[in-house]
Amino acid sequence: MKLCIVGQNIEKWANKYLISLENLECPTCKKYFKPDTSIAFKGYRGVTLSNHGCGINMPFRVVPIDKEKIEFWELLRPEEG
Repeated sequence: MKLCIVGQNIEKWANKYLISLENLECPTCKKYFKPDTSIAFKGYRGVTLSNHGCGINMPFRVVPIDKEKIEFWELLRPEEG
């Protein structure tokens, strides 16, 4: 699976795909940073952090965008009530 750095305006990207821009925790330094990079890969769109000196293991947040991925995630959603 190929990850693409999209380079779109992060706020517009997040609004378009309803992605939260809440801070993400770096798994290496344990500090929190606001996502600043838009990403895409097959069936998903998301946000991540640019490299701030801790290597390439950056956290990310994604949402499904194609019908098959959305249906898959709906199966994982806990039932209400």
